[in-house]
Parts: sequence; structure tokens; C-alpha cells
Amino acid sequence: IAYQLTVFNLSQTDAVTINSLSDVQQEGTNPPSAPVDVLSLPAVPGRPACSLPQTIPTGFGRVYACWFQRSISGDNVDEGDVVSNTVRAAGVDDDGKPVEASGGGNVTIVATPVGTLEVVKTASPTSVTPEANEVTYTVQVSNTGAVPVTLDTLLDNVDGGGDVDINNGANAISTTCTVPQTLGIGEAYSCTFVQAATGNPGATVTDVVTAAGDDDFGNALSETASAVVSIVAPPPGTIKATKEANPSSVLSGDPVTYSLSVTNTGDVDVTITSLTDIVAGDPSIIDLTTVAAPITATTCAVPTAPLAPGDRYDCEFTMTVTGGIGVVPDVITASGDDEYGNRVSDNADAVVLIRGAGTTPP
Repeated sequence: IAYQLTVFNLSQTDAVTINSLSDVQQEGTNPPSAPVDVLSLPAVPGRPACSLPQTIPTGFGRVYACWFQRSISGDNVDEGDVVSNTVRAAGVDDDGKPVEASGGGNVTIVATPVGTLEVVKTASPTSVTPEANEVTYTVQVSNTGAVPVTLDTLLDNVDGGGDVDINNGANAISTTCTVPQTLGIGEAYSCTFVQAATGNPGATVTDVVTAAGDDDFGNALSETASAVVSIVAPPPGTIKATKEANPSSVLSGDPVTYSLSVTNTGDVDVTITSLTDIVAGDPSIIDLTTVAAPITATTCAVPTAPLAPGDRYDCEFTMTVTGGIGVVPDVITASGDDEYGNRVSDNADAVVLIRGAGTTPP
């Protein structure tokens, strides 16, 4: 504690000389200390130190001031205790008569400030699919206390698993987080890291971050914040079927080879489980994977291997086309399931012209 000592000469006629300054300190209910020579106590840096003797004149400037420090014992005081400090100044006036005076000051002991942290964590996006499951987490750690704090660790925990240090790039897909960070009163530190949220559709993933450190008085600090991400099923798969006839003009009873393509136009794997055909005017459903009239040859087979998004399945089949002169529409249907059991289907048609005998293809 730094004390300022001021001695006034209250006499209107005599100068006084101060020869001693003694200090007595009482801490709470403890007995007062023995008098201590003020000159033996530490000075206050940047302030006038006490020295003796000091002669204080009458009139203008009849005062002497100096500074000194005195510590208290933490073992002897508790929160709410009062430390009283009294200085006795003694000397003589210019007639040699002794003079003295005492004055004191009190200091109340309060609790040491303890730093506090506030942590906020957000996730973007808040819902992902099992295939596209990367989440960017933003962490903000604020010093909401009355003393500076040092942030030493940032640990992440997914659904009660082990803590991982997100300051270490090996523990995340990517991270901008670095520690230690010193936060002044009211300051905040923000960073981001990317992790995968894994699970089946319908599940949730709770990700908890723990920020820990110390305040300026060595008090350990720790605070947590969480963010929840939902695992959702992706949109149902989609497919696109195309069909082409070669030749596109025949005589009745001639064979036509149809080229068939099925493309996965969705975002999930798809397996084709059925390839069928219907010829205009005939309600019969023709299995394109089996050689049986009117199919004379085929390379089509189901189920196909799973088609990843963007993949295509190609096959062809040859079929005898019969009928009267005119256009014969032929519609194929490709059906299957995406990896989550959703049905997918698409149609494609191709037109063949049956021409009369003795005519030539257009």
C-alpha cells in the first residue's frame, strides 16, 4: 500500500524541525505492530521519498510531504478486514520545545478480482447430409471480467468423445485458432475450425468447445459452449433415361437395335433394378434384360452396380419391330432405388417408322 504522509506546521510563530517518523500498522483484529521507522520502509517509485530531519517554516509553505509503502500480510487479513496505519511525527520547535502529531489512514480488504470468460459457438451450416458433412464452427471467447486474462487452450469434444486441441491443425480439417491469446478487459478473440459431422439421417451431433486459461492473479478459468448440427437425408436420387433407335426406318419384321443410357442426375448413389419396354399398341411389358420375343439380343442387366452422382449406365438391345405402315413409338422405363431406399424412375422413347415393302429408307 502506498501512503502519502503530510506534516503541517500549525504554529503562527515558530518553525518546527521533524526528527522522527514512526509507523504503526494494525491488520484487522490483530495486535498493532511495533513502531517502525518510516525511513526504513520502501519508497514509492516516482514519488518523493521520506528523509529527515525536515524543518517546516511558518507561513506560506509550512508543510512537508513524502511517500512510503507498507505491505500487509495475507495470512492476517480476510475480505472485509480493515488495515489501519498511523504515523507519529516528532521533533522540536525553534525554542527547543518538543512537538509531535499523529495521523492515520484506513484500507479495506476486498476480494481479489477473478477473471471471467464468455464463450459463444456457432455452426454453419446447422444441417448436413452424410455425404456433404463439413461444418465450419466459429468460436468467440470474451473477457467479461475486471482483470486481463490469458487464453491457453481451446479443446473440442464431439458427442462426449475425447477432447482434441483445435489449435493443432492435425485435429481438424482446417483451423485458424491459435493460443495463447491475451485478452484485456472487454476484449474478445474469434477463430474458426472445420470438422465433419458424421451420423445417419435423423441424428444430431453436439459439438462442445472448452476455452481455458488464467487471469492476472493466477486464477484458473474455464468456460464451454456448444453447437448442434442435424444430420438429414439428402434429396431423393434422380435419373435421366435416353433412348435411340438404329435404324429408325424398317420394314415390318426387321430388327432394330436400341441404345439405352441411364444417368444419375442426383446427389446420391443410385442402383438401377428394372429396365422395361412397352411398344405402342401392345400392353405387354417387355423385360429388356431377357432374350425372349420380341427381344433377340441384349446387353442390359440389372441390378446395375451403384451409379455415383454423374455416372451413366449404357446398354443396348435388339428387338423385332412388326406392324402396319406408320410410326411405332417405343417407350422404355428405367427404375431403381437410391442409397436411402427412395424409388427413382424415368422414361425415354424412340420412334421407328415402318415403311411399305419396296420402299427405301428416307
